[in-house]
Amino acid sequence: MTERNANLLLVSVALVWGASGTLMKIGIGDITPFSLIALRFGIAFFIMMILFWKKVYLIGKRAAGYSFLMGSAMFFTFAFLMYGLKTTPASTAGFLTGTAVVMVPLLELMLFRKFPAGKVWIAMIIVLAGISLLSLNEELSIGTGEIFCIIASLFNAIYIIMTGHFSKKEDPLQLGIWQLFSASLWGAVCAATTSGIGLPKTQIGWITVLSLALLCSAYGYVIQPLAQKYTTPEKTGFILASEPVFSLAFASLILGESFTEKEALGAALIFVSILVVNGRGFHLYKNTQGGIKKWKK
Repeated sequence: MTERNANLLLVSVALVWGASGTLMKIGIGDITPFSLIALRFGIAFFIMMILFWKKVYLIGKRAAGYSFLMGSAMFFTFAFLMYGLKTTPASTAGFLTGTAVVMVPLLELMLFRKFPAGKVWIAMIIVLAGISLLSLNEELSIGTGEIFCIIASLFNAIYIIMTGHFSKKEDPLQLGIWQLFSASLWGAVCAATTSGIGLPKTQIGWITVLSLALLCSAYGYVIQPLAQKYTTPEKTGFILASEPVFSLAFASLILGESFTEKEALGAALIFVSILVVNGRGFHLYKNTQGGIKKWKK
């Protein structure tokens, strides 16, 4: 697989994840957050094990440890996000979790002393401006729900970094499937020790759970390790930062949440940052024959 194909796969992941915030907001009213996490990842794990049993059932100790760490980071990402969604609009929550794109290069700098390239710093400034336009209110204040979403973003950044490193050392398909089990186990334990494990009580509740399990979990979280084997954590973070843009679209279409011109500008800046970090910006070159400078893609 080429890096370009891997990045295109990550775009498809961002698309299906863009619907997850809206779907979780719908599902929160029908089932407790921990039960929803346990069900969505448990169902996804069961389905993927049926499809790929022969390829993934024999997993080594190191791969099992990696998948547990990845699943744990995944669980805490969604646990904080779902509690944040209780008091935060789905579109705002989606954009706040997008700050992981800024956290990934910074964490890599602190953990591995990997200094980001110049274009990454430029892209970070652009995407942060876009996220700010989309997320901050007129008073520039942040409530409890927003804080939970930012913590979720931190765990998401940790997950991206771990996935990038682990997928190059072990079979990414195994990691992708067994991490679902770890996240589901965390959800089941937390649900059992708090409000108890529950099931959806309505048809829309079951539709929500099954949609999250099939699209966002079984597809999204298994494809991501496969794609990250062939690309970098930084590029992964910027591509997945487009998730909030899709989140805004789904929130508008499904929940009827309106968006402003300011939010549209913020969404556009996020896409610009993706182009910058992937080297698709415009550059100036000199025409040697005519001595004229032209803009070229």
